Amino acid sequence: MDSIIRKQIIEKPVERVPEAKSVTETEVDDHIEVPYTEATNFLEDYFELGTKWKDADMVFAEDLHKIDVYLADLIDQGEIANTQSAVREVLKKMEKINNLTKEERSVVKVEVLGNYAEFLTKNDNLKSKLRRYGNN
Repeated sequence: MDSIIRKQIIEKPVERVPEAKSVTETEVDDHIEVPYTEATNFLEDYFELGTKWKDADMVFAEDLHKIDVYLADLIDQGEIANTQSAVREVLKKMEKINNLTKEERSVVKVEVLGNYAEFLTKNDNLKSKLRRYGNN
């Protein structure tokens, strides 16, 4: 008797191993905050001035410059870190001191903070001169 016995062949599902990501494919959080001194248009964005103000009368230029000089001095003296978040906190404190937290008009904010920054800069310069030359 030549009989062939057939067996049913059951194929097992092939287990797929998840592919490993190569070193070049790994996701990297590349959002690194640009330092304030290297950021372009930070104050314009903070005060939501847009770009059209530059085309108009340039009324904000002097006040923005005063604020920028004051913030740069704070960074140079080591009072605050050279980060946008640290500068944002200083600006919020300045707004609070000058009762501008609920002010919606950018024109008012920029002008008042420009004058306040100029005042603080003059006071810091005066204090520096007094320390340097003594209180004779």
